[in-house]
Formats: sequence, structure tokens, C-alpha cells
Amino acid sequence: MPFAIKIEDEENIYNFINELIDRVVEKDIIELGRFNIDTIKKIKSILLMVASSDEISVTSLAKNIGNISVNTLIDIFDILEKVEVLIRVYPYGSIYKKVRKPSKYLFMSSALRVALLTVVEGRQSYEKYKGKFLEDIVAMYFYRGFDEKLVNPIYYDSSKNGADFILKQGLNKKIIIEIGFKKESVQQVLNTKKKISACYGLVISSGALELTNNEIVKIPLSYFLLM
Repeated sequence: MPFAIKIEDEENIYNFINELIDRVVEKDIIELGRFNIDTIKKIKSILLMVASSDEISVTSLAKNIGNISVNTLIDIFDILEKVEVLIRVYPYGSIYKKVRKPSKYLFMSSALRVALLTVVEGRQSYEKYKGKFLEDIVAMYFYRGFDEKLVNPIYYDSSKNGADFILKQGLNKKIIIEIGFKKESVQQVLNTKKKISACYGLVISSGALELTNNEIVKIPLSYFLLM
């Protein structure tokens, strides 16, 4: 976030971001008038749970939180998307699969996830969740790059050992994307490619620029972040 450039103390940055999240919840969302105060108080806890999770089952989350209905939780996620705190990534496939399988919820800025987790788990949370931070960055890039589309063009492969993202452009063009700081294997891209007809695959990692199997491009993370 641009304002953080002028703040030297890292802890103050995280505190400032958490205050920003509080303002969104306690001012912007309250002004929408869709939730009572008891529900508003649960939103920060919901964000903390999302920050430490992969796919989110709304039904399971409602049980874990307690005293909140599934429909209310669905409304909360809808609002968090609208105020651009979260990005929803549906499982790739039919309408039935999108309803039956849980969605991924990623943060519009990885700084939001970092700040939330640092408050709870301290600075060691970076090593534990850095793969999720990278997913946030990639999802935000593609979301912003295609924000004029009526439908979010990014999905994920919900099957075991599937790829992190499937980028869909138009009716037929699909790109399979796998990300990770030290990702060497292209197997997850190949696993997903066996099931869907994709143009090619991308592996975004800290490795070197490389073409594999004439269909998968390994892109250094430093190159991707310059885009």
C-alpha cells in the first residue's frame, strides 16, 4: 500500500492497515445498513479466519463462528467483495460444481492478509503463509487486468493436486497457472491440463525463465511483479 512507504516501523504499518480494515467494517459496511451491530462485530473475526484458510465452506464457517446464519455469512462475503477487500475465486467447472465446491477467497491486497495474520501469529506468519500472499498478488493482478468483464475470469482447480488458477478468456481460451516461491515442478499444471483444454500453462516462482514441454512457461516472480 502506497502510504506504507513513508512509515519506517513495520509494526506501525501493520497497525495502520488493521485500523484501515476497522474503518471499512465499522464505517463503510455499517452505512450500508444491511447488518446489525452483533453481525458487524463478527466481520473482523471472519476476515481472520479467511486469512489463515484455503477454500472456504460457508456452511462450516457458520458453524465455527456460531450464532450466524449461512445466508447472513453469504451476504457478508458479498459485501466484502463489493468493498474490494476480498476476491472470490470459484472452482472451475459446471454451475453444479461451483455451488457444491467451496470457493477461494483471496485478498485484494496481500498487505491486508499480512496485517491480519501478524497481529494474531506475529512476524513468523510470513514464512507460514507466504504462498497465500503470492496468490493474493496474482489474483489481484488478473482481477484488475480484466475488471471490465462481467464475470471474474479467474477460477481454481478444486481437485487434488490441481493448479492454483485457471484464467479464462472468451469462450475457449484458457491458461493454467501455478505459483510458489520455490516451485520447481510443473506437475500440478499438467494434472489440470489433462482435464481441460488449455492453450498453455504458467508457473510463477523464484526460478529461472524456462520453457518446459513446449507448453509450460516458467516465469521468475521478479519478472511477473514488473508487469
